[in-house]
Amino acid sequence: MRVGRVPTRPGGRADELGNASDEDGEARFPGMARTAPTNTDQARALVDFDSGSAGRNSVLVADTRADDTYNRSIARAFSKAVSPDSKVREFRSESPTEDGDVANQFGGMVDSICYSEAKEIHFAGRPAHLALFLKALAENPCRGMHRKVITASGASTVQLSLDKEDLKLLRSHKDQLTLEYSAVGHPDAWNPDNLPDGPARSFSTSTGPASPTTPGSLTRQIRTYAEAHRTELGGPISWNDSRAMTAFDSVWLAANGLAQAARGAEGGVPALGAVADHWERVFAGDGVPAMTGWLCLDNDGNPHDKAVSVVTLDPTDGDVRLVGVAWPQGRPQRDCDVPERK
Repeated sequence: MRVGRVPTRPGGRADELGNASDEDGEARFPGMARTAPTNTDQARALVDFDSGSAGRNSVLVADTRADDTYNRSIARAFSKAVSPDSKVREFRSESPTEDGDVANQFGGMVDSICYSEAKEIHFAGRPAHLALFLKALAENPCRGMHRKVITASGASTVQLSLDKEDLKLLRSHKDQLTLEYSAVGHPDAWNPDNLPDGPARSFSTSTGPASPTTPGSLTRQIRTYAEAHRTELGGPISWNDSRAMTAFDSVWLAANGLAQAARGAEGGVPALGAVADHWERVFAGDGVPAMTGWLCLDNDGNPHDKAVSVVTLDPTDGDVRLVGVAWPQGRPQRDCDVPERK
């Protein structure tokens, strides 16, 4: 295994949803804190994890539909990972969920990719269209050459667009086609057995001065609790797609901010601004251990060097398997060290 300021947002990961200051020096979304890394950070982590993917045998496939910040930010980030000599293969969808004629657009595109002998294909598109692309690749084995499709965490719902026959098709070509993508988290990521010796294991499994908890121990506690209370929760929780983990982390971070702000509040009830101000102190020894990894926030409330779980879709059962853990900086931050904003 390799390692390569009010509500928090469990969902949006496009860079535009980050809380960077605008031209006037004001926060774009005052009071917001994120638990998920941006698309740019996810791409950096993926490229570092698959260090060979930035070589000559790589290509970018991008949806050019206007006004889609998810597709645009992924394409921009992945463009730095492919060879500058590699022509971008473009398609245009009608909406994030409609197939339209996308499958037809992929027909000739897959042939050209096969001709280019690209082994790594960076995909900037929505899950529904990713499913169509995977099927197009499976229907064109390309002389048995193995091809890896690399994309961001939007792929966590691609299974919803794949039926039993689609999975059967992918299974028949599992030795020639792999889907690998960044996930905000995976329940197996913080098992010490899945982390190599060195900084990654020591940082991820040790506790800080402000918390006796680690991402691994917290994950075990929450999964045990959810199983014991599955009836009250409406049934078993699926953790592998990371959405439940991210939702928990958002509430967990907000609760941490409330608890910290309440310490000095009159009557124990903090002002809203006091909670928002706390995000600037979530670093160093005050980082927050969460199910998806340590949360260390910069001055804008964005996670710094947040861990990314690299996962793959197993067509055998449609489940998600952990491949490894990666970081945008190429290695885990130590003690939640966050550089000052320049």
